[in-house]
Amino acid sequence: MREIVFIERHEDRWRSIEGRLGRTSSVDPDVLASDYVSVIDDLAYARAQYPASLTTDYLNQLAALAHSALARNRRAHVRGTATYWLFTVPMSFLAIRRDILISLGGLLFMAAVGFLAGITDESFIRLILGNAYVDITISNIEAGHPMNVYASQNEWEMFFRIAINNLFVMLRVVALGLIPIIGVMGSVVYHGLMIGSFFALFANHNILETSFLAVFVHGTIELSCLVVTAAAGLHVGMSYVNPGTLPRQTAFIQAAKRSTTIAIGMIPFIVAAAILESFVTRWSDMPLPLNLIIIVGSFVLIWGYVSILPTFLIKKAHAHARTRTPVA
Repeated sequence: MREIVFIERHEDRWRSIEGRLGRTSSVDPDVLASDYVSVIDDLAYARAQYPASLTTDYLNQLAALAHSALARNRRAHVRGTATYWLFTVPMSFLAIRRDILISLGGLLFMAAVGFLAGITDESFIRLILGNAYVDITISNIEAGHPMNVYASQNEWEMFFRIAINNLFVMLRVVALGLIPIIGVMGSVVYHGLMIGSFFALFANHNILETSFLAVFVHGTIELSCLVVTAAAGLHVGMSYVNPGTLPRQTAFIQAAKRSTTIAIGMIPFIVAAAILESFVTRWSDMPLPLNLIIIVGSFVLIWGYVSILPTFLIKKAHAHARTRTPVA
């Protein structure tokens, strides 16, 4: 439609939203959520149809105000903690869905490369994983305890070491977004090759299934966190390379705040993965049904939070927007 028609159809609603954004402390969080979704929808349309117009600039600013208002309302609200974890964090995932697909695709591709290279040349495995780790693992396999690298360590010491290490890995991956694209994708390439080489080592000794079932007890959540945090880092870098209609600095700051929220949202999952790796993975002879329940349950838990919950919130906000009478 023509831009003037677009403005006439939505101008009253935009002014109503502006009014509510000026008094967020007295506005229901669901109303602010539906306002935010509504503005984002209009902004997406405006960017596609009128990319260089003042209308698009205005909607950019209104979307930024709506996002800030949600954060302020969340901090002031008596249910702030629940709102943060059940709304603010999940809604942040919506902005990185494309980045998640890129990081996941990159990780799977490089894992496949590492696996194929490893099963044809063991020296490649040693190059990626190191001679010491490979020699210890082969010794454990020959002794009939392939997963002894997990069982031989004290549970609590292992938990704290793994949790702290994985938190630093997560923060480093997000921070690599400061080196647009190259930084994060370099990390994805490295971790993908490590994963592929690890499974190639076990495949070369005909125990790939055993290693897969044992490792994915904790690896389902751990690798998912890697994918999501890599996507958050990509989001930061791309905001600088391609800020859209926003000023470059504004786009970068917004993306950095959003990615920080995502990183915080991954912390409970990283702790959960460390618990599983330290206390559960060592039981590699657990019954197959229990093993599969843990793997499938972990997958549903983290991807339900990252993908399904945000979709539900968007649909709920849309339904609320359709049924609500605008307030001037």
